[in-house]
Amino acid sequence: SFQRLEITSLNHQSTMPLVPSPEFICPAEEFFLNLKNDPRCPKEWVKPLELRAKRERENPIETRFVLVHDFFSNLGERDPTFRQPDYPKYTNESKQILWIKTRHRLPDDDQNIHRSVLAYASDMFLLSTAVGAEFNIPEIAMMASRDHSMW
Repeated sequence: SFQRLEITSLNHQSTMPLVPSPEFICPAEEFFLNLKNDPRCPKEWVKPLELRAKRERENPIETRFVLVHDFFSNLGERDPTFRQPDYPKYTNESKQILWIKTRHRLPDDDQNIHRSVLAYASDMFLLSTAVGAEFNIPEIAMMASRDHSMW
């Protein structure tokens, strides 16, 4: 509802969790390339993960995952000897925590552009968060929500 600025006393925002700043977390493209090195990664996932890394690199929104679902949880426990970055952390809940920002500065004088980019970015991880463990099919290149809004 971007029709007019609304000032209200209602607050539906959760307290931000304590998370490391984005400078300490690898970019999404690096995360997806690291996934293919997981010993549990099926060989048919390697190419889709490389393509996903390429898409992330080209995306105008930079993403850094803090908490994500373990893509390979249905293939067994993580190998404790496999060296992984400190972040992202993994969960089996339908929950994600991530940092996002535009790769290029947005104009200061047009708040509608900022709102539009925020609406676009909000849809990027909505469904993958909701489906959690079910989203482990490499052939799915994109999902889309038909109907959601931001307020």
